[in-house]
Amino acid sequence: MFGCRRSLLLGLSAFGAVSLGVLFIDAAWQLAAIRALLGKAIGLIVTVAMIGFAIGPVLSGLAVEHMSWHVLLLLNAPVALIAVLGVAWGIPADEKSELRTGSLDTVGAFFSITTLAVGLYSFTSGLQNGWASTTTLTCFAVAVAAGIGFYLRERSAANPMVDLNLLARPAVRGSALIQTAVMLAMVGTMYGTSQQFQFAWGWSPVEAGFANLPFVFAMLAASPLADKLIATIGQRKTSVFGGSMAVLGLVVMTFAVAQNFIAIAAATMILVVGVRCTMSSAALALMNDLPEDQTSFGAALNDTVQELGNSVGVAIIGTVMAIVVGINLPGGQWPQALVDNFIHAEQISFAMMAVVVAGFVALGARSLTDSKATDEH
Repeated sequence: MFGCRRSLLLGLSAFGAVSLGVLFIDAAWQLAAIRALLGKAIGLIVTVAMIGFAIGPVLSGLAVEHMSWHVLLLLNAPVALIAVLGVAWGIPADEKSELRTGSLDTVGAFFSITTLAVGLYSFTSGLQNGWASTTTLTCFAVAVAAGIGFYLRERSAANPMVDLNLLARPAVRGSALIQTAVMLAMVGTMYGTSQQFQFAWGWSPVEAGFANLPFVFAMLAASPLADKLIATIGQRKTSVFGGSMAVLGLVVMTFAVAQNFIAIAAATMILVVGVRCTMSSAALALMNDLPEDQTSFGAALNDTVQELGNSVGVAIIGTVMAIVVGINLPGGQWPQALVDNFIHAEQISFAMMAVVVAGFVALGARSLTDSKATDEH
């Protein structure tokens, strides 16, 4: 509706402006609200910055160790400003004749946000208030009702936010399932291991940041492998291979967290190779299966399923850890008994994620097809 250039400018401006809001917060719920607003802005930005994976964790560790944590979000503002200038100067204006007419589906957006936000909060409520409490049950009920409302709205709206008919396409549906699965695996793993490095093992934030470098090296090394596999065996088989590697990485990680960093790094690299292969092949299959006038929807769906996997992955491992270890963790050096409980919670979480990811990959692979000749890649 707005075109690529204006959408990027709007998203980047919102991203930078919302990041400045961190100056005015002093409570956890306010930080959560800021992050939620940033998530909406990120949804308008279609970009991949591999360098961020390399320097981000290390620079964040330096910032947390020597400055206020607020700087982690404040840095977004000047970065967004630089990007806005780049878009304004480097991306041509969209042709008005190519833009979609009609109104924005704000009702559908409200239902989708409510479904995810309240649904994920239900896990937090279950830990704080009890799984059978009125608050928790109400949250689950509201999330389900909002999900049904979203479905009905998208089926009846003249200009729906999501054309559900496109999700009926096998490759689109299969790609969405598989990408959600592997992102769940990757983010859940990074969240769990980063907690282990800093709290269970007592590493500094900088050391924990450097510990993410095997993730970066594996991601970069897997890029040519992913391209080669797609060209040789096609999108579907590459996605299945990648998804299987992700499951294997989770299984290995289940044992690795009780060993040492070398074991964790090896498991991470197996996982990331799978994620990289899957993300390339599944995204290609999704875009190839859509009509040419729906590529913007394909890019947005790609981002959405990845963010969904991020949220669910953290929710799963965070909930399991809180159940096994407890909601409130002490600062300073942990006693060995607490470290053992924490690692046990990780093992349960990774085993659960392996089962979930395997199920999603199996379902996605059934409907994923090589929709076009692979030489188009």
